[in-house]
Amino acid sequence: MRIWNLSQTAGLERQTLVKLATTSDQWLPGGTNLDTDARSRLWWLLNDMVQEECYFQIRQPTNGNSESFFAIRLNEAQADQWLTNLPVVLEPLTGAHAVANPEQHGWSVKTADNLIELTRVGDWTVIGVGPQNNLFSGEITTRIRRDGVPFISAGTNLWLEASLDLPRAAKIFHISAGNVSAFDHLNLTLTGDGGNVITRAKLTFSKPFSAPLESWRLPVDLMHEPLAGFTAVRGLQSWLAAWPPWHDSQLARRPINFSSGRSRAALIKFISPLRCPVPKFPP
Repeated sequence: MRIWNLSQTAGLERQTLVKLATTSDQWLPGGTNLDTDARSRLWWLLNDMVQEECYFQIRQPTNGNSESFFAIRLNEAQADQWLTNLPVVLEPLTGAHAVANPEQHGWSVKTADNLIELTRVGDWTVIGVGPQNNLFSGEITTRIRRDGVPFISAGTNLWLEASLDLPRAAKIFHISAGNVSAFDHLNLTLTGDGGNVITRAKLTFSKPFSAPLESWRLPVDLMHEPLAGFTAVRGLQSWLAAWPPWHDSQLARRPINFSSGRSRAALIKFISPLRCPVPKFPP
């Protein structure tokens, strides 16, 4: 894929990982407890997650606690690094110590609410988080032993594939149900065709979509090659008007008109640079 070989892509990727590692206190619960060594090891883990094949799933049974599972395909040298680096990050975050489990080539960390376990299954390093009897982790581990992978993919060369039950995800991540009540499910894939990045998303509404859809009126006279990105949306005005975050924002009072007709769409880009000292990480 040509875009991955661009120097700008490599620079953006590196900058993003460095900022995530050095600003863990802004996005990671307990991140203020990480010292320089732990943040450097976090960088290594994040880099592997970008470079290697990963799988993550979270579920919450009815009247039960949430259970999550993460798997990453690593060679033996990388797996050994995860075995030693991840506890250095987790222990300050949880306040608990990792207990070695040599039989499964892994360890476990017991917190007040969850058991975190790392094991090695075939080519995969797997991490389960949940109650003491995490049946979910056992199900995925069995699937890896049987099929060689923890998932069934809809495509053969996808960079990212996601399937979200939005109401249940809102409950797990403590998001106000009103923010996602109009939606039921989201399916997202991200891939490339050798020259372009292709994003496909399918959003299922919780009830029939009844908003009026006016004819598209795109500002073709303002569009010129090369296009870095283009987003046009219609039929969402009534939903946006009832969504508190949008209603309270400046954007709600300053829509961006794409044409002189009645149809309008909003093209929004959020850029929020994280200002922080950049340590010397490995190249």
